Amino acid sequence: MLARLEQSAALLSATDLKRAKHALIVLPKVASLDDLNGVPSVEALSAALSRRKKKLAELAQSPLATDLAQGTLVSWVMVDSSRPVFEQQTALRKALQLLLAEKPDEIAIGVFGPAAGRRRAAELAVYSTWVNGARLPERKKKPGGALRAIRLHGHASGNGFAERRAAAEGNLLARELTVLPPNELTPASYRKRVRELARRRGWRHEEYDVKRLRRMGAGAFIAALSVLLCLPPSRKWTRTRYPASERLATRTSETMLESRRSATTMTCVSSVTVRLLQLRLPSR
Repeated sequence: MLARLEQSAALLSATDLKRAKHALIVLPKVASLDDLNGVPSVEALSAALSRRKKKLAELAQSPLATDLAQGTLVSWVMVDSSRPVFEQQTALRKALQLLLAEKPDEIAIGVFGPAAGRRRAAELAVYSTWVNGARLPERKKKPGGALRAIRLHGHASGNGFAERRAAAEGNLLARELTVLPPNELTPASYRKRVRELARRRGWRHEEYDVKRLRRMGAGAFIAALSVLLCLPPSRKWTRTRYPASERLATRTSETMLESRRSATTMTCVSSVTVRLLQLRLPSR
């Protein structure tokens, strides 16, 4: 489950920062600290950079964490829009790791700079916080608590970053399926997940058994999958139909690791990448 998002178009203030326990401050690309007018606690950043003999521009690759007098842990990162998006996301992920190591319940995010830059930085920061703040299934040890809330300052999205949220939900679903052990991610449990997903999204959902597939003339499809996946003849296939206003892109890889050794032993490993775009898109 993704963290709840609260937004404010007003810039992060010293009072907001004082109330937070964990904060991510996203800076624009600037030449010096003198260009960061209005950024709270910038003196703490200046002292940390001086102590570690680092330059301000290095924050675009190596974020820095500082502890403020009131006890707030602040992670400082610079987003350089001229760099590839992957590198910008990597810098944000590194900055978030400095905060998430303490398993916080909430993270305050402050974006600064021109309005267009704040919008782009907010999109990247919120998405990165969603996907990194969620907790995946854990069987070997007790899982930590997931991030519950994100408080964004400096930009407010009219639709709550709907596209980024959809991408984050798809990212989380794919990672959850990937880390599940084979005995939990069986064909039956996978179909159950698809049914539940279709129910929540309002999609039309059907499951086809082998007899129906044969009547449809899908014999080659059945033969290929039966050999590749070692599926028993009673196995069902799933088809989900969803409204034209939503798009679903799926990719399946990493199929079977072992062939069937007996009638009751079969190991299946699935890695599914699902991206859900829950937007009101026009039909094509």
